Amino acid sequence: MLKGELRSIGLASLVQMLCAENRNVIVRVFRQGEDGAIYIWKRKVVHVTFGPLTGEDAFFKLAWWKKGGFRVYSLDSQPPTSVNLTTDHLLIEAMRRMDEERRELTDGDARRDQDLSAEARAHDQALLDELIQTISAADRWVERLRANRRNPDKTLDPLSKIVGSLAAVASRIAGDDIPPLEQVVETVAHDHPGLASAHIKGDRLTLKPPSRGRATTDTMPSSSDAASGLVALVQYYCVSFARLFQSFVSAEEWDDIHSVFVLDLEQQVGNRDS
Repeated sequence: MLKGELRSIGLASLVQMLCAENRNVIVRVFRQGEDGAIYIWKRKVVHVTFGPLTGEDAFFKLAWWKKGGFRVYSLDSQPPTSVNLTTDHLLIEAMRRMDEERRELTDGDARRDQDLSAEARAHDQALLDELIQTISAADRWVERLRANRRNPDKTLDPLSKIVGSLAAVASRIAGDDIPPLEQVVETVAHDHPGLASAHIKGDRLTLKPPSRGRATTDTMPSSSDAASGLVALVQYYCVSFARLFQSFVSAEEWDDIHSVFVLDLEQQVGNRDS
């Protein structure tokens, strides 16, 4: 099974690669609360699903995804057909629609930024400065994570510290716009059962490795599962902070910063052998 992150390859490139390799596969893509599937059969995208959408409309929605995960599974029998365009035309049309919508969004956001008050600009700059400072202060925990990345048990504490620092900032600056840590953990734990044993006190989170004194089972969450859940919590907070900006430019700047930060964490958690 092939798996990875969309930010590292891009959905269009992934589809082109799989078609070129003449592989019959299902590509399952997912991000917080959403998922879709792309069926490739005999070098062609033949079927796509995303929520209630199918076919070209579903693919055009998924093509916007810059972030999220993917899993590629072998396909043994021919799937239904909901895509009528050739794969080349499907990709070209997706790019054309994205470029057109991106220009419209950029023009509109730039006009809105020009209309922002001095107070709103100052708010966004102060918010951006504080978030950058928080990320920078987490460097010591990231270094501990790198040093212990081959030992999943020892990654839990530095990751928990990073989550706690972000939760503390959210409590201080976001008010009711971002839920308390306990509620955030409960939400993210639906997709990451490794978080089920998290102990929360205020903005502090502790997560102990699974007990080694009892037999493990396939259904028991591992330290690796818990570490992935903690990274998902970091991603949740970073995305939530982006919604606090009033300026499109500031939000984009924060998006670039936190994307690199979260990708680094994902790589440390995912690469145990490098």
